[in-house]
Amino acid sequence: MSDWADFWDNLFLGGYWKKQCQQYEQLYRDAAEDLIQCGKKRVAVEEKIRQLKLLVPRPTPPDVRYVERDTTWVQQRLQSYGLNIIRLPLDAIYRFPANRKEAMKILSWDWTDELQYVKDHFDCPDFAMHLMVMTNLFFRIQFCWVIDYASAHSYNLILIPDSTDLVCEPQTDALHLWTKRPEQFYYLKGAPVAI
Repeated sequence: MSDWADFWDNLFLGGYWKKQCQQYEQLYRDAAEDLIQCGKKRVAVEEKIRQLKLLVPRPTPPDVRYVERDTTWVQQRLQSYGLNIIRLPLDAIYRFPANRKEAMKILSWDWTDELQYVKDHFDCPDFAMHLMVMTNLFFRIQFCWVIDYASAHSYNLILIPDSTDLVCEPQTDALHLWTKRPEQFYYLKGAPVAI
């Protein structure tokens, strides 16, 4: 009788069943870890595909007419807004789109608005800086980079020498006359502007 009792005790009280349960627990942990790793690999593959799509050859940039102005003109233009803009001068001579149509040709060709927003890694300041760099790189035309602390946003300002200047949302290519901009997003008053 004691042999049977010992057998059943070993079987149910820690022997065989305990080992089986531990093996199943380990299998479940391994399966969960495999799922986590598959998820991470899927995200990495999706990111790689997104990056490769950005490398697709783009058409040649269109010819864009421009107007040259010096740094004094830029300073006076920004002061004329009456918004106490803090200018961060970058050059002595600048090129600006000759008119709104030319600015829209640039935005239609540029692919900044197709980039993916990534909070705290590629967000509004990065979009605005990217658009500023792309217009200078491909067209030798300057768009201003606005760092608007009051509206907690960053965007571009396009100076149009013979017309009203434009506020540009680089994430969508939306344009607003600076005089009719939605101030909750584009306050502009006292903002640092790199140009």
